[in-house]
Amino acid sequence: GEVDGERVESMLRGALESAGANVDEIALGCTHYGFLRPALEALVGGRIEVIDAAEPVARRVEHQLREYSLEIPVGDEVPVRADATGDISAFARTVERLRAAAAALPPIEFAQHAQEATA
Repeated sequence: GEVDGERVESMLRGALESAGANVDEIALGCTHYGFLRPALEALVGGRIEVIDAAEPVARRVEHQLREYSLEIPVGDEVPVRADATGDISAFARTVERLRAAAAALPPIEFAQHAQEATA
């Protein structure tokens, strides 16, 4: 849930240093990495292009929903159901930290599920 501050900047600096000097683009490979985009862009100061996969992934999901005739709600924000097998309260706290950092998130309904046994 941390998206800025010294710990985040330190982690990003370390990742950039390990990548080497010849980096001209960084692809955010997971949709949730977009929360770090402002901190990353501030750190690279326009020297490195940051490519965010969230928008194309969202467009693909929308395409799939339409292809399978699944309804896409319109109008008022519809709550998103978030199922978790881990600590739901920790997940909820993370969401609140993201909201506090100005992340645009829809209303979320949290649901706790027991972990499935693995064979």
